[in-house]
Formats: sequence, structure tokens, C-alpha cells
Amino acid sequence: MYFNGLAQNVNISSPKNVTMSILLHISTSITNIGRKALIKIFKKYSIDIIKLVYKHFPDIILNKNTEPSDCAWFNFGVDNFNVTLNGSVYPKTIPLFDDKKINFSCLQESHSIKTILLWTTFFGEKDFGLGLGLDSFVKFGCPVTKCSLTNDKQKLTEADLVVVHMREEEIIFPRYKRPWDQRWVFTLYESPVYSFNFDDFDHFFNLTSTYRIDSDFPHFYDLTSSMRWKKNEEFDERRDFYAEKNKFAVAIISNCYGKSQRLEYIKELKNYIHFDIYGKCGQPCPDECKKYAAKEYKFYFAFENSICKDYITEKFFEMLQFDIVPVVLGGGDYEHYVPKSGFINAMDFKNPRHLADYLLFVNNNSRLYNSFFAWKKNVVFNQKFPKFAFICNMCIKLHMERFTGIKEKSYTSVEKYWNQNTCRSI
Repeated sequence: MYFNGLAQNVNISSPKNVTMSILLHISTSITNIGRKALIKIFKKYSIDIIKLVYKHFPDIILNKNTEPSDCAWFNFGVDNFNVTLNGSVYPKTIPLFDDKKINFSCLQESHSIKTILLWTTFFGEKDFGLGLGLDSFVKFGCPVTKCSLTNDKQKLTEADLVVVHMREEEIIFPRYKRPWDQRWVFTLYESPVYSFNFDDFDHFFNLTSTYRIDSDFPHFYDLTSSMRWKKNEEFDERRDFYAEKNKFAVAIISNCYGKSQRLEYIKELKNYIHFDIYGKCGQPCPDECKKYAAKEYKFYFAFENSICKDYITEKFFEMLQFDIVPVVLGGGDYEHYVPKSGFINAMDFKNPRHLADYLLFVNNNSRLYNSFFAWKKNVVFNQKFPKFAFICNMCIKLHMERFTGIKEKSYTSVEKYWNQNTCRSI
């Protein structure tokens, strides 16, 4: 990687060089800065800068020149909110669009428009439900809007990213010489249980957009986009959530089959406790079903239809904004998003009867029940936050590459990454 300015043509080959080159780059906009002052800045912020750079771009040693710029893409001395709960620091990951260490104003100054080509439809939607052109990034509140969405395959050679939804039928891939800076994105938000075989795509895809935590553009940011980790000034620590509830537990289920054996689990659970089931697999739900459930019931069963690595759906995420205790069953790392004191994991219990016994215990202990909401004094929920976060993060990352260069990457085996030993039964 190369930085311009005072550090013109300095080859970055170590973390220390990364940091010093960034500082030298910044110094071009600071008049009369002394050598001693620059060294002081370096010593004070070097670790912070290295962590930021390597957090988003771990393979920072690059082979293409970056573009000159009069601004820096990161904010000095700015920290994101964090809090320690149950021995873990939250948030565990921060989406690009919400990372206060990124100088979005600098990225927005770019004169170039990045092109994101939607190569397939998304379950029949030609624009993925996002809209086309530049307006989508403004509409969804992305802090960087210098990107354009298109589904015009004639623009293939000029596209920066090519997004492929791998659940579509009969995808035809082009034969052409791929530009060195173009990346193809493997996109899939359903569990591997319902996926095709991907053996034919070794070394084809450069990036991924999935529900997996290790994905390049994780889909869970879309599902959690209304939640922000910050001090909730309106949270009332004296509030008695327990006293507000009239009913015990509820499940809302629309898929009466699934591959996780969840219905068998629920059937056995009903032998020990009574709870209501709404949806296609139960009784009709009143209007605003989830809001109604959260108001009336103490516990909500968020059981996934597949037990797969990192697979957590809106069954869990959408209920976080409501004041109800989620009881989860899935293969995801729920503690990545919420402290373990904020939910009950069925997988922690030997069998449904042990889970039922614990739910009855919590149901008879108002102080314990109320403790499940204590973590919410550190989050706020706001529907105005960006939706379709994955496409927003794509735009931000493309413009960050003006400073960082492009990380060369391809998936050796998408089939192994996605399908091999990632799902199981209860």
C-alpha cells in the first residue's frame, strides 16, 4: 500500500510503518507541525490506529497504489461506546455504517461513483427490493452515498462489486476477463439445509454476504439495524416488567415443518408447561402479533427451523425491541449480540423438562425475571437507523479502499465454507 503526501511511495510492510505512514499522510494538512509533535502523536495513537486498520483489513499489505487525498478516513481519538456485561465487552462487532472511528465526511468527498451490480434477482425481485441508482443509499440512511445500484449486465466490466444471490434458479455466469479490482459477492441468507451444492465455484467468489458472523458483509447487521449500543437515558431501572405481564409463554410459528425438530421439542415441552402457539402452526394471532405477545407474555420461544452455525433469524432479533424474555433454540452464538443474562438458551438444558422447570422457577421470581432486562439500559432502539445495512457497508468499504487499497481474496471452496458440517439436529 502507498500513502501520498509527505509519505509518497512509502511501501507499507509492517504495522509500525502503517501507523507512521498514516501520520505522515495526516501531517500534510497540518501546518508547522514539528518532528517532536509528530512523534508524540505516533506514540499516543499508534496502537489505536493499528487496531482500527487491521480490524477491517487484516491483510493490509497490498499491491496496488491508493489514490491521493487531502483528508483522513479515520477519526483520531474517537472511541465507540462499549460496556462490559457478564464478563464480555459489548458490542462485539460494529458495522461500518455505525463505526465512529470512520470519517464518513472524508469518504463522501470522493468524486467517483462506485457501481454495485446485482447479477441475479432476489427471490424474483430484480432490484433486491432496494431500488436502483444512487437514491437507494440516501433513502436507507447510509452515511456514504457515492454508490450506484444497477442490474444492467451490460455494465459488468465497470462494476466494482457483483452481487449474486445463490438461491436463484439457473444462474448464468459470464465468460470474460475479470478486472483486477472487481469482486464477486456470494450472497445467501437462508440456512445450508436449503442450499445447493457449490463445488463448481472454487476460487470464484471474493467476498460473502450471509448471516455468518465471519462473512464480509454480515446480514445480521440488517436484522439488528434498529438497535444501537449506547446509554439509554430513558431506561427505568425501577420498572417492574414482571408485574406488567398476565400470561406465561408464547410461540409464533409459520413453518410447521423445518429441519431442526423444533416441533417435536415444543410438543414435549407442552407435557410440562402450558403456553400458547400462534401462526400457521397454531391459533390466529391478533393484529401486530409480536407487539401483542410482548405486552401479554413473560417468555417468547424463538426456535429456529434449522440448527446451523451462526444461523439466527428475525425470530430472535425482532423481539429484542420488545420487553419480553426470549427463549432461544438454534445454532447461533446468541451471546455475540446479547449478554447471556438477557435470554434463555434451550441448548443449555439437558432436555425440555429441565427447561420447563427453569422457566417455572423464573416465572415465580419477579426479581430474577426483571434482571433479564437490565442489559437494555445500554441500548436504544430506533426505526430510523439504516436498513439494508449490507448494501450500505458495501458502499463504505469500496470508498475506504481509496485509502487502504484492495485486499486480494477469494474463497478456495465455497462448498466447504458454507455446507460442510455447519448444521445438525437438536
